[in-house]
Amino acid sequence: MWCLQEIACLTDYQFSYQEMAEQAASVHAFLQEIDLNHDRFNNPKNMNEEIQAACRESGQPIPKTVGELVMCVYSNLSRIYARELKQLEDLSGKTIDYLHVVGGGSNVSLLNQLTANLIGKEVIAGPGEATAIGNILVQMISVGEFENLSQARHWLASSSSFECYRPQI
Repeated sequence: MWCLQEIACLTDYQFSYQEMAEQAASVHAFLQEIDLNHDRFNNPKNMNEEIQAACRESGQPIPKTVGELVMCVYSNLSRIYARELKQLEDLSGKTIDYLHVVGGGSNVSLLNQLTANLIGKEVIAGPGEATAIGNILVQMISVGEFENLSQARHWLASSSSFECYRPQI
């Protein structure tokens, strides 16, 4: 995920995504509220320092450890998911029953559970390689392996595994 690569290098030791998630799991969620879509986070010199500066400037607890920084990111990503889901419901006038997360974020159990808890709805996670799979399916449609997008989606749903996260609060 975009800013976790830099957080992984917080010390001389290079943390894996799994190790970062494990450290974040021991930290309270939602201690800081920052807008990860703000321009300041697009390409800062040092992502860790930029997150800390945003927290300092707004008088919030400053995340210092890898676990605190990662939980700050996960908490605020789940807020973004919740906000965007609400906007989709408002714009469409329809209630969305669940959130389907694909791509790299679908592999982060902690993020998906935080999101399910926050939105009060089920989060279905997977597939993790959504872009590559989508490209392959489009090519398979173009050469006649599938008649249409609906058939390709049906095949994908029946041949992939998905994780489901239900709200725990």
